[in-house]
Amino acid sequence: LFAQLADQGRAADKQMAGLAGLGWSQYKAGQLEQAAATFGQVLAKSPDAALAAETALVRGQILQKLEQSDDALAMFDVVIQRHPASREMPQALLAAARLRHRLQQNERAAELLQRLVKEFPKFPEMDSVLYDWGWVLADQAKSPESSAAFERLRKDYPKSRYWLDATFRLAQRAFAEKQFARARELAQAALAREPDPTLRENLLFLAAQIAAGEERWQEAHAGFEL
Repeated sequence: LFAQLADQGRAADKQMAGLAGLGWSQYKAGQLEQAAATFGQVLAKSPDAALAAETALVRGQILQKLEQSDDALAMFDVVIQRHPASREMPQALLAAARLRHRLQQNERAAELLQRLVKEFPKFPEMDSVLYDWGWVLADQAKSPESSAAFERLRKDYPKSRYWLDATFRLAQRAFAEKQFARARELAQAALAREPDPTLRENLLFLAAQIAAGEERWQEAHAGFEL
C-alpha cells in the first residue's frame, strides 16, 4: 500500500508519505538494503527539514548495521551539520561518536561526546554518554579527564546500570595513584551494591591489593585467599 502511495503519479506530499512509510515497513521487516535505498530517495526529495533529519538518522543506523561505516557517518553528519536544531541531533551526536570510537577515531569521538554533554544536559541517556566519554578519554590516555567523566556519572546517576563499573574503574585508578583511602572507599561502595560474580571477584582482589598497599597484611592475606 505504501508502494502504491509512493507512485510517481501521486501528488508530491502523498508520494513522500508513501516513500517514508515504505522505508519504515522495509526496515521493520528486516529488509535493510531496500530500506536504505528507499530512505535515500526520501532524503533526496524531501524539502522538509524535520523529515530530512529523521530520515538521515535512521538511514545512518541502517547503513551501520550493514557495516557501511563511512556512509553511516555521512548520514549522521547530515543531521549534525545541517539540522543542529532537530530533535534527532543528540541521537546523531551519540551514534556518530560511538561509531568513530569503534573505528578508533577517538579524538573526534571525544569532541562529539563533549558537545553532547554541553549542549544537551537533559538528554535521557546522559549516564551512557558519560560512560562512553570516560572510555574514549581513557583510550586517549587522558586519565584525569576520563576519571572526571566517570566521577560525574557516579555522583549524578547513582541508579545507572553503568554506576558499578564506573566506580570500579575509579577505585582502580585511585589505587594506581596510591590514593589508598579513596580506593578503599570506592571499592567498598561498589561491593555494597552486590555486583555480579565476576565484578565482585575483581573488587575483592582490588580490596586485597589496597590492604597490602596500606600494609594491612592480615587483611590482605585473607582477601587474597577468597
